Amino acid sequence: NQLNGLNNKLVSQITYERKSHANLNAKQLKEIESLKSIVKSLESIISSMQKVSSLKDSDIISLGTKINELEADNPSLEIKAKELENELEKVTQNSSFKDGLIFCFRSRVSNLEDELDQIILQSHQSINDSKIGSAEVDLVLSSNDYALVSLAKRGEAVKEVSHFSSHCSESEPDESIVKDEIGS
Repeated sequence: NQLNGLNNKLVSQITYERKSHANLNAKQLKEIESLKSIVKSLESIISSMQKVSSLKDSDIISLGTKINELEADNPSLEIKAKELENELEKVTQNSSFKDGLIFCFRSRVSNLEDELDQIILQSHQSINDSKIGSAEVDLVLSSNDYALVSLAKRGEAVKEVSHFSSHCSESEPDESIVKDEIGS
């Protein structure tokens, strides 16, 4: 139950982080495109104004200065967009690690449930072999059958196969990282 809660918490946190970073990145990209559009329109305005003979040289210089200021701002916005893309990449990698960690937890839970099933089956067999009175056997069997049904229901949530199956078998997560993740 605690594992399912942790799983749900991690999945919702990953989804939220992905959405917020994607929205932030999209907003910054729109802002950059808007500024590029403004720069282009100002350049075309200056070009058309230069063609008009009544325009003073001082006005042309002033408009040129404004264009230079806007062009100077453009690289800093491109750098900011690159930083946001890098941050988004880090979040995506962190999300992939958490997905792998969830898969490892699910796999371990499944293995533990399989071991428990084996223990229950062995206890069924030893009870039948010891030839205890039929009333006691029926009582033990019915409680063990309930445990098996309960395990089967719980196992349905763990059966999902993630695309990280190779990740878990190739490299187990660092225990300190796992403890940190469980603690948060």
